[in-house]
Amino acid sequence: MEFYNGIYKSRILHIGSLSLGGDMPVRIQSMTNTRTMDTEATVRQVLQLQEAGCELVRITARNVREAENLGVIRNRLEKTGLNIPLVADIHFNPKVAEVAAAIVHKIRINPGNYIDKQYFLSKSKNLKTTEPHPDFIREGVKRLIKICREHGTVIRVGVNHGSLSERIMKKYGNTAAGMLASAMEFLEICRDEGFNDLVVSMKSSHVATMINATEQLVKTMSAKGMDYPLHLGVTEAGEGEDGRIRSAAGIGPLLAKGIGDTIRVSLTEDPVAEIPVARELIRQYEDIRKGKQKFSSLDDTGMYHYKNTVRTGIFGENLPVLVVGEKSKRKTLFPNADLLHISNNKFKDFKNYSYQIMPAGGKVPDVKSFHIIEFSAYKAMKKFLASETKPSEGRILLFSGKNGELREIIKMFSLLEREKCRYPVLVKLDYYERDHESLMLKCSADLSALILRDLGNGFWIRNQGKSLVRHQELIFATLQATGRRITGTEYISCPGCGRTEFDIQDALKKIKENTSGLINIKIAVMGCIVNGPGEMADADFGYVGEGNGKISLYHNGKPVKTKIPEEHALEELLELIRNV
Repeated sequence: MEFYNGIYKSRILHIGSLSLGGDMPVRIQSMTNTRTMDTEATVRQVLQLQEAGCELVRITARNVREAENLGVIRNRLEKTGLNIPLVADIHFNPKVAEVAAAIVHKIRINPGNYIDKQYFLSKSKNLKTTEPHPDFIREGVKRLIKICREHGTVIRVGVNHGSLSERIMKKYGNTAAGMLASAMEFLEICRDEGFNDLVVSMKSSHVATMINATEQLVKTMSAKGMDYPLHLGVTEAGEGEDGRIRSAAGIGPLLAKGIGDTIRVSLTEDPVAEIPVARELIRQYEDIRKGKQKFSSLDDTGMYHYKNTVRTGIFGENLPVLVVGEKSKRKTLFPNADLLHISNNKFKDFKNYSYQIMPAGGKVPDVKSFHIIEFSAYKAMKKFLASETKPSEGRILLFSGKNGELREIIKMFSLLEREKCRYPVLVKLDYYERDHESLMLKCSADLSALILRDLGNGFWIRNQGKSLVRHQELIFATLQATGRRITGTEYISCPGCGRTEFDIQDALKKIKENTSGLINIKIAVMGCIVNGPGEMADADFGYVGEGNGKISLYHNGKPVKTKIPEEHALEELLELIRNV
């Protein structure tokens, strides 16, 4: 294990002709959503992904027949002169993994449903226990390792929050700690057997769980002398801006800490659409990986928590993270802002303040105003606290940073905690991004890094010096993606793959059209049952493909209607929502 500039540095692996890990660039990957047995369609999609900039392509293999067809697909691709590494996606069946491992460059194993399923399929299992003996687990892994070693195949230990094994769930629950235990069991067996061509991923549709599990994994591997490359991704991120914001909120804070060797942005869209999003995320953090920019450490902030600040006006304990807006030249208010910044040349009633804050939509003479003290540098903040550590009534602090630079802001939060100073703090981030999508990805990653550490009572963003209504929407969307504040219907949906037997993109679009006005409702749209029930355990409603044109509906994680013909499933879902 090696860290440089605070960054986790992994070993270099060779996956076909591609080098991954170490000082190599962060690699971009995706997954086909075609039927694996449809060779023509799958080859065509792999070619499209490679042309868009994808560097590894994953293909599902549900059975031995599909695993064997991966060889046909690989041969067809190589005849076109394309040597892009292929990854077989394996669930449940060890025999399929063993067949695929002799064909592709890399296999993805989900230990949550691979090891235990192997036991339950065994004729020699002990019927008195539901748990496989450690020796049984080891023997199964050793068979796979032997084949991978013979063929130079890399293994990705891909843990999913939504598909932990029953025995792991009994010990740890559906938690990041359970994900860590699931991963380490497999990693330690492989290392004991002298096999180290491993990549690891800790994925979840919950941004906080995904980040927490990955950080725990890095610390644990470091303590055990392991240095395996890391694959990052948020499962079931969704589509459109929601999917991009959720993905950036999970992947970005880890890339900002130098963690991550390959990423996949999982969108419920054409897989090709994932590539430019991944490329932009990598671009924003490539200077950190190259050592040209220091990473943003979030480990030294003590126990600062926005709920522990003094109860000044609308600030204080048990309040949600607040949003800050700004007065425009036309004096129109942002309708959804909790607080509104007013410069002192706009309302003479407040001319004694250098800044003013008032509730959006309120009448100026009756509003409660706060005196903001702004800091953009640690030294100035330190000088201020040397003379005043006890919060004054009506005062709040504003920490500002340019282009999403968090290091100085985090240092100021650390100082507040060391001095036990409980001033409420607003964070203002100024960006200079060229377009809204670049801003969206950068900002949601930066905000997530602060929100998930409970740093800041409120947030205000500007781009090119402007504060727009869309910027307000971006803050709300990031708060929702991180689970801190829900202001609209929340959707999680998988990207679809060869296991998906219905048009999940069309289904998600129609569900959104009919439910987008609902508040505090979470709806999950899942292509199959592999990760679906687990990932949507906290969703209010679930819409899950069962194959053969059938859909099952879930409420609070439990199936309530099964095998509904797809053409009737949307109306059945809406009826279920109406009647609950």
